[in-house]
Amino acid sequence: MYLNKFQEWISCLRDPYLVVRFQRYFGLKSKNSEAEITSSEIADKKLDSTKSGPKYEIENYFWFYLFSFGSKLGYELFYTISFSYCFWNIDQFICRRLMLVWAILMYIGQALKDIIRWPRPNGPDLLILEPAYSFEYGMPSTHAILSLSMPVNLFLILYGRYEVNMDYKMDILAGLGLTAILLVPLLSSIDLIDYYLVHHWSSPFVLTSVVIFLAAIYPEPNKLSPSRGDTCVMIGSTAGVCISSWIQYQQGLLQSYPFVYNQNQRKLYSIQFPFDDIPWLALRTIVGLVVIVLLRILSKTIFGKLIRNFTGIDPNDPVKKFEARVEVPLKLSTYIVVGFSLGHVVPLVFRLLHIERSSMYHDY
Repeated sequence: MYLNKFQEWISCLRDPYLVVRFQRYFGLKSKNSEAEITSSEIADKKLDSTKSGPKYEIENYFWFYLFSFGSKLGYELFYTISFSYCFWNIDQFICRRLMLVWAILMYIGQALKDIIRWPRPNGPDLLILEPAYSFEYGMPSTHAILSLSMPVNLFLILYGRYEVNMDYKMDILAGLGLTAILLVPLLSSIDLIDYYLVHHWSSPFVLTSVVIFLAAIYPEPNKLSPSRGDTCVMIGSTAGVCISSWIQYQQGLLQSYPFVYNQNQRKLYSIQFPFDDIPWLALRTIVGLVVIVLLRILSKTIFGKLIRNFTGIDPNDPVKKFEARVEVPLKLSTYIVVGFSLGHVVPLVFRLLHIERSSMYHDY
C-alpha cells in the first residue's frame, strides 16, 4: 500500500504536464499548442522536442528574461565572474571554501545523474530552451544543489530551470534534499579540509591525484552529454585555486591562520567589504577576467594539440570531443590552469599594476 502511494507520488512529481502548466502560467506557450492538453496525452505522444521542438511565443517578457537569467546562474560564465569577483575584491578565504563546497556537492550531483539516468522532461508543447543540455540527465537537479549551497540564487535558479524545461519538480526536490543532507557533514569538516589543502606539504600532490581519480571513475554519461566535461571544469578549477593558495603560503605571501578544533570556541567570521577600494573593483575584475580568458585560450590550445598528437583525435570534433580520453584530460588540465590563474597569476598581475587589494593575502 505504502509502496503504491510512493510510486504515485513519484509519478505525480515527474509529470511533464506540470512543466507545461508552469511555462504557460508565466507566459511561455507553443504556437502549435492546443487549448487544453492533459498529462496522458503527453505520455501517449512522446514526441522528441529536442529534435523538432515547436516554436514558441512569449506573452510576458519580464518573467521570461528573469527566469532565463536565473537558469544561466548555474553555468560557467556565472561561476567565473562570481568566484573571480569574490576572490579578487572581497575575501579569498571565503571564496576558496565556497568553491570547495560547490565542487564536492556538484560532483556528487553530476555523478548521480549519470548513475540514475532519468531523462529530462519531454513531450509535445514542452518547450526546451536550452537544447545543448537536453542530452544530459536531470535527476537530481544540480541547479537545485547550487541554489541551496549558494542561497542568494535560490529563487531565480529553481524557477529558471522550470521555465526553460530542464528539470522535473522531482529533480528539483531531490537536488534540494540531497544538498540539505550533504551540507551537514560537509560544513562541519570544511575547515579541516581547507586547512590541510593550504598548509600541508603533500596537499598539491594528494589533491591532484584525487581530482584525476574522481574524473577517471566518473560514470559514463549519455552520448553528447556535457555532464562529465562540466564536472571536470568544476573540480579542476577548484583544485587550481587550492594549489595557488598552497603556493602562496609556501612563498610566505599568504598569512597563516589558526585552526580551531573546538567548534564551541569558533568565532563568527566577519567579511569586510572594501568600501575604500571601490574605484578599483571594476578595474581589477576587468583586468583579471581578460588575463583568465587569454590563459584559458592558450592552455586549451596547447593541451588540445598534445591530446591530438597522443590520441589522433581532433578535440574540436563535435562528436569525438565527448570521448573520455579527449574530454577528461583537456577539461581537467585547462581548468586547473584557469583556477591557478584565478588564485595566483592574476593577483600577481594586480601587484605589478599596483591595483592589488590591500588585504589580499591576509583574509582569515
